[in-house]
Parts: sequence; C-alpha cells; structure tokens
Amino acid sequence: MAHKTKIVEYKRLSNEQFAVRIRCCDHEGTDHWHTMAFVHDPTQRAANLEKVRDLVAQRHESEKQTEAEFTALVGHEKEHE
Repeated sequence: MAHKTKIVEYKRLSNEQFAVRIRCCDHEGTDHWHTMAFVHDPTQRAANLEKVRDLVAQRHESEKQTEAEFTALVGHEKEHE
C-alpha cells in the first residue's frame, strides 16, 4: 500500500537540536517526533529525514496489517480441554 508522510510541525529545542513531527497518511495516530542535532549540510539533513519518514511509513503499514489480522480474529472461538 502507498503511504504519504508529511512534516506537520517542528520545534527548535536548543541551539543545536530540532524536532520534527512526522505524520503518515494524514492519520494523527501515526505521529512520530524525531529529534535531530543541527547539521550544516542540507543534503545530510534531507537524508536523515528521509530515513525517518520511511520508518514512519513502514510502521504505519505494519500497524494496518496487524489491525487486519486482529479484525479477522473477532468472533474466533477455540475449545480447550
């Protein structure tokens, strides 16, 4: 399934740290805060954020698959002796 991540907020925590809140598929339940040290090189910053955005999308996909598995279990009975 395709996922779309976006940065919905950022905070400057100190002279050397920033935090960004990344959300997947416009679902607030996927919000993930990522704190990163200030880096002068914009290419490095972009690469760092890309990794985290990929992680957020992967976690969202995993959560959706798990939810589907649990949905299928509703009403499932098992007999024990």
